[in-house]
Amino acid sequence: MGVKMKKAYFAKGDCFITVEEALDKQIREALFCASENCRIPVTPRRSHFREINHKKKVIPSHFMIKGKRDHDSDCCYNTEGQLKIIAKDSEDALSSTDNQKFLLRLNLITSEMKKDKDSSSKDVQSSSKKPSTKTYENKGKLNSYLSTMSKIMKLQSEVENNQELNQLIKLDVGRKQVRWSQFFYNEDRHRQCYNYVHTNSIHPVCICGEISSIELNKKFNCYSLKLKKRKLNEVSNDEDGIKRVPSILVNVYNESVAKHIKYKNEVEQLKNISFFSFIKTSSKPYLKDVLYLNMYGFVHHSKQIYVF
Repeated sequence: MGVKMKKAYFAKGDCFITVEEALDKQIREALFCASENCRIPVTPRRSHFREINHKKKVIPSHFMIKGKRDHDSDCCYNTEGQLKIIAKDSEDALSSTDNQKFLLRLNLITSEMKKDKDSSSKDVQSSSKKPSTKTYENKGKLNSYLSTMSKIMKLQSEVENNQELNQLIKLDVGRKQVRWSQFFYNEDRHRQCYNYVHTNSIHPVCICGEISSIELNKKFNCYSLKLKKRKLNEVSNDEDGIKRVPSILVNVYNESVAKHIKYKNEVEQLKNISFFSFIKTSSKPYLKDVLYLNMYGFVHHSKQIYVF
């Protein structure tokens, strides 16, 4: 496994080619990893659909490894190697442990976020007209810690196997450690996310989903980012006859961050976002047999989000 590759080394031409070129010219042999210190055989894979929550999502074309080999440990397309690079600049937020695993000290990040929470909230509330444009990026080690989280969110979006980081990373939340699967939730696991954070709100989580809209919310002096939720006819009834539908809303308290999300979504046509936040939960009945499982996130910093 590893990071999805968009280009490869073509030995017969002694050049690099993109996955689109390889597919167009039907080149499937003499292709190797683009990293000079790796060069394991790869093959192009066309874009394809993957069904998630009864919806078909496009997986872009990319080069994948032939057979069961792994990238060289120092290769830039090796997931473990990428984590080592991230760890070097993480201010100890991410570190390698025994057995080629990594420990993400979520308690350090959480502590800095809590320190920053009061001051950023005061700045946001000081203006009654619009959300703040202040970035809140340079307080203590918070910028470095959130930068580490941003890099990991980007890496998660690029790996071939969504379970790969679950095998490599554990998180320290203070008195205990939690698995990556208890921290990161793709859109096919939003229901599990609600169940977890509803009873385990002691640490932030990372949620990934498709952007539905982002609009100015004058009432709460912020921008409201909504993720797409499943249609009612796509949700099965639980044993009690109730359809429980996860619904995610993120309050973005920084205008620059909100505009960045809108630009990426509307101009660059990027549909997905990962965000890192504490989550509040509530449930709200709708009709007789529908219960919305509401999750609310809070974003102040540009490095709390990654749009792709």
